[in-house]
Amino acid sequence: MPSTKEGIEYKKENTLENLISFVDEKTGLIGKPKKVESFVVDLDESNFDEVVGDPKNHVMVLFYAPWCGHCKKLMPTYEKVANTFHKEKNIIIARVDCPANDSLNTRYRIGGYPTVYFFEANKRNENPVSYSEGRDEITFVRYLNEKCGTHRLPGGGLDNSAGRDPEIDKLVRKYILTDHPVEKSDLRNFIRRFSIDKKDRSTQFYFKIVEKIEKNGRDFIFKEYERVKKILAKLKVEEQFYDDFKTRLNILEVFRSSANEAIELEKQASKEGNIPPKPVTSDIPASTTSEASEATPKAHEEL
Repeated sequence: MPSTKEGIEYKKENTLENLISFVDEKTGLIGKPKKVESFVVDLDESNFDEVVGDPKNHVMVLFYAPWCGHCKKLMPTYEKVANTFHKEKNIIIARVDCPANDSLNTRYRIGGYPTVYFFEANKRNENPVSYSEGRDEITFVRYLNEKCGTHRLPGGGLDNSAGRDPEIDKLVRKYILTDHPVEKSDLRNFIRRFSIDKKDRSTQFYFKIVEKIEKNGRDFIFKEYERVKKILAKLKVEEQFYDDFKTRLNILEVFRSSANEAIELEKQASKEGNIPPKPVTSDIPASTTSEASEATPKAHEEL
């Protein structure tokens, strides 16, 4: 039997608050929108120069008007971009309500909305770069990675290059492949020097791995790679230790791929009768699930 109910047309602006208000009014229920944390920094005439003028900060600023339809359409994507980069201490994703901050509107000659400017660190904030690329999340993230030297993925993860240094990668490969004691010692010292000179947590990790290999043998690479991989699989992108374990895994991959290359070369040489084969134990079973599920802070300190 056909329904005799008549629908009520919704004529308000399509916002979450308006929809909830409409349903409340018609049903008598009380709905509450879920509070979503925003990582977009609101700038105005009182704090703009302090934030944008800080030479340590890369700042992307969206100049918008609350009534602008294109601005409303862009805002959810812009929020996602801010979420992606919120762990980067020197990258700020910000916005300015232009009608409410007319002096900033005039200062940067905003002729239409939305307008996006990128203020590069260590550059005068009077000469920003106009962002004229795509307004999708992937394009924003790619642009900021290129400008800021970061390795973020949409959603806040890290790509497989994060934490790695191309020059040290080359030294690691040579270190793993050589059997010459003097050359190995020289390469070890080069890796140590680079790790110290860079004064960066991820590059220092390279030399820590070298020290562990010298103490525990080449098999340490494979065991540690599997251990870190299992821990990382249990971490969410937003968790405290995610970035650290992801960069560790990326660096361990350099050692692992070099060790696999060395093993293949040894097998080939053995077939050709040039050298006796070295014992290969890279297929040792990975750590058990219970080992990998130990408290993350403890695992974080092991290496």
